[in-house]
Amino acid sequence: MVAGDSGGDLSLTLYLGHGCGKLLQETAPGVFNFDVANPPVSPVTGKPVTTWYKPGQTWGSVFGGLAGAYEVWFSYLLAMR
Repeated sequence: MVAGDSGGDLSLTLYLGHGCGKLLQETAPGVFNFDVANPPVSPVTGKPVTTWYKPGQTWGSVFGGLAGAYEVWFSYLLAMR
């Protein structure tokens, strides 16, 4: 973070950034934790999402060694926004 940040900013980073959001998943073949017929809209593209985690996939299995670093980067990004 930036020098001079308050503890509140760090708390916000930890609260909002780490593990926030919903992992869209197909939890079993044909079973989804969201309405696949009306999927959520991506905040990046403004279009409905077209990909999600398949049965057995996790954050760590998909992103491997980058998963932790990406989560920290994302947390800081949210806090600075």
